[in-house]
Amino acid sequence: LALSRCYYHMYDRQTALKWLYRLQRQIDDHQLDALRSEAYYFTGAIYIEEEVVDSAEKYAFKAIELMQKGKDHGKLSKTYCTLVELYLNTSGNVDKIERMLELAETHAKLSDDPLTMAFVESKKYNYAFFFRKDYAAALGHVLESERLYRQTNNREAILNAMRAKAECFIMLKDTSAREYMNAWVQVKDSVLQEEKAKEVAQFETLYETGLKEQENALLRQQNELSNQQIRSR
Repeated sequence: LALSRCYYHMYDRQTALKWLYRLQRQIDDHQLDALRSEAYYFTGAIYIEEEVVDSAEKYAFKAIELMQKGKDHGKLSKTYCTLVELYLNTSGNVDKIERMLELAETHAKLSDDPLTMAFVESKKYNYAFFFRKDYAAALGHVLESERLYRQTNNREAILNAMRAKAECFIMLKDTSAREYMNAWVQVKDSVLQEEKAKEVAQFETLYETGLKEQENALLRQQNELSNQQIRSR
């Protein structure tokens, strides 16, 4: 599973799928049921991104069946959300989209997890903004997702919500759009500066460590040379 994730984050989905199929064979051979739903979910998620509808539905619903047995509401909500994206991007089937959203919201509430509930609101925003072009409804969803994301202190998600909020105000021709866009830029810049400072600190630490290692190596060489001279005498 770890190898699959590595290849996925390297944008090599085919190799990620190859390792997932190997994992599924190992799960079947050794009855590793604890990993089964995760393997099915991840396989389905990749096919959803690839927009291969039949395979995406096959693995997503296999994962859902197992998650329902385990009453894993957080993962159920997340899986239904991925299916929302599949239907938005492929069929535009309103009945399927709204049914998946309804199920995602039900399980998100049962999970009582702000991050999961915020994720559902972000999918509702996508549906309202990009599909229905209902920018007022989209604004309501993004405001709720931002409120929930702020409870989790997920900075990347908060930034995305702030940008989406500004875009809603732009589409609604609201004069406050500029204010929210400027706020998003400022927060984004501060986050980037903080991340840059962390990276610089890490490189400085590595550099200083490297210098110390070089100094130690030189001292060892000098010590060995002195020992050799002593032995020679």
